[in-house]
Amino acid sequence: MSWVGYFALMAVLLFALMIPGTWIAICLGISGLAALFVSDGFKYFSTLGTITWNAAIDFTLSAVPVFMLMGEVIVASGLSKNFFRGLMKWGRRIPGSLLHVSVVACAIFSAISGSGPATASGIGSIAIPEMKKRRYPAPQIYGTLASSGTLGILIPPSLVLILYGSLTDLSIVKLFSAAIVPGLILTGFFLVYTFGSSVLLQKRHPEKSPILMAEDEDMTTGQALKGILPLIITIVVLLGSLYGGFATPIESAALGTFIVLVFGFWLGDLTAAKVYESAKNASKSTVMCIILMITAKYFTFAVSRLNINRYLTQWVIDANFSPVAFLAVIGVIYLILGCFMDGGSIIVLTIPLLAPIATELGIDLVWLAVYITILVQIGQVTPPMGLNLFIVQGVDRDCKFGDVCRGVVPYIAAMCIFCVFLIAFPQMCAWVPALLGY
Repeated sequence: MSWVGYFALMAVLLFALMIPGTWIAICLGISGLAALFVSDGFKYFSTLGTITWNAAIDFTLSAVPVFMLMGEVIVASGLSKNFFRGLMKWGRRIPGSLLHVSVVACAIFSAISGSGPATASGIGSIAIPEMKKRRYPAPQIYGTLASSGTLGILIPPSLVLILYGSLTDLSIVKLFSAAIVPGLILTGFFLVYTFGSSVLLQKRHPEKSPILMAEDEDMTTGQALKGILPLIITIVVLLGSLYGGFATPIESAALGTFIVLVFGFWLGDLTAAKVYESAKNASKSTVMCIILMITAKYFTFAVSRLNINRYLTQWVIDANFSPVAFLAVIGVIYLILGCFMDGGSIIVLTIPLLAPIATELGIDLVWLAVYITILVQIGQVTPPMGLNLFIVQGVDRDCKFGDVCRGVVPYIAAMCIFCVFLIAFPQMCAWVPALLGY
């Protein structure tokens, strides 16, 4: 059987298993093992133990559970709640103030959590009740939070970038630094839209404009700073130690978690029971991530053993694909996959195939990491399976799925425009790495 036949077999089996809702980890593992069995029987199955061991002890992934624990503790301790209310002090006079506060809060929370769903959930649980009291339109509330929550996988530390680095053997710190400027600019895109839409709403339908409430005026500057500073200090220490070269990703994550625990017990309402629950939730997510990486390695081994990646790369080169055309194809593939799969699964499924082709076409793999992460962001808010859509809906019992979907449409458009912007100005991913000497 040719490489095309093996590739077709793996693809058909993969999606046939996915249709009834089989876990993506199982789909990847079975597809890879089936292709190996068809090609050589059980000949290479003896290597699975080594592959499993190497994937499970990958040092690159060691930061994942610590970052997850840090995000869980921030939410459980109430620090995220105090942080959001502190930001309200300075944003209350801007049209659509709480929409802006939500975007900024998600962006800053992203610099700790590393997860889109965790960011949407952590900020959404606080912001939604506040905005509903002030009669913000439902699509604006849910769309802003679901979309801004996706910044959690772009603004470092990013779990998606950690997975990407593990699959491509690239420096995690370099990937993180490359995503800083794009993350800030995309946050600016969101803020521009929220400001424009809020001003338009005030002019056309002043009766529907949000209202100020007494607590918006009563908060003192000291109270606001008390809510904001714990997370700001954590971010400065975490990222400063990481980019300053004083700590590895796992060391900086551990340091950040320690600081969050101190602030949680001191200024929040953290208890031993909440720490235990946070650790349990982080452990569950970590195990799922590790199993996904192990089965992805099975899939990757099959692709490599059958020379699918080499022949596929040669086919793309022979077809005279330009880099821009290749990136457009990647965009379409990710937009389709994003409707049905979570971001981590898409990354481990596609990167072993796409990275060699990108290298042959002269595309910088660090830049590609940022581009692909933004496409994964879009997938998190794309119906019918966009994870952030369900996260936000789950936060509020009164939330209608249709309102969330309508609300995210402008933000999806903004992210698509930003992808074009990123292709036109790739140097934005090189500024910070160059500054840090990478």
